[in-house]
Amino acid sequence: MPPRFGHRRFFSVAVTPRSLLVTPDVLDFDRAQVAYTQEKLQGSPDKDIRGSSSGRVIGGYINGERIAVDNGIVGLGSPPEKRYGMSWMTLQACQLPAISDSLHLSLLGGWTSMAMFRRCFMGLFNEVHHLVDMNLFSQSRPKLLPLPRTTAEELVLAAVLVPLFQSNLSAGYGDYIYATDASESRGAICRAPLHEDLQEVISRVCKTKGSKS
Repeated sequence: MPPRFGHRRFFSVAVTPRSLLVTPDVLDFDRAQVAYTQEKLQGSPDKDIRGSSSGRVIGGYINGERIAVDNGIVGLGSPPEKRYGMSWMTLQACQLPAISDSLHLSLLGGWTSMAMFRRCFMGLFNEVHHLVDMNLFSQSRPKLLPLPRTTAEELVLAAVLVPLFQSNLSAGYGDYIYATDASESRGAICRAPLHEDLQEVISRVCKTKGSKS
């Protein structure tokens, strides 16, 4: 990842065979360094990552280390220190009979952002969304609330399953694409066969949300 300038961070990620001595992402990095030097732009050398199999890309952390790749996994999720830190803090909080509304919302926000890397885990959360009445919430005046065990159990499940809160970038595509919709009383899902090449294009450039035509 080349150096940071202003509010932008540039990065290059490549899928390459291990036999390559110089990978495309390293070449991109070196070209960016030359451009920064020529234009006399100030970067952040302490944050640069060059030719690494793992590292942060925007808000995600890619794990392409040999031990993971040998097991068919290239993980993308929140940085490990965030995931495991959240797990520890959550387990500590869930041992208590009560929690402040501001702390609960902070935990919920953190878990939601991490679950976005593996969205099926959003299915863990139901009771946690009903603990705080947002009409009565004031950030400057936190209130202590009883922490029901049903709510705590959802958070504990997330804390225990946190190693799985990541996507596998090496996973292949299925034979179908899917669409879902729901109302207050019903839900529906449909599918259509689609070639892998088109699925790859759709996953890269299309929005996941539908729209009315």
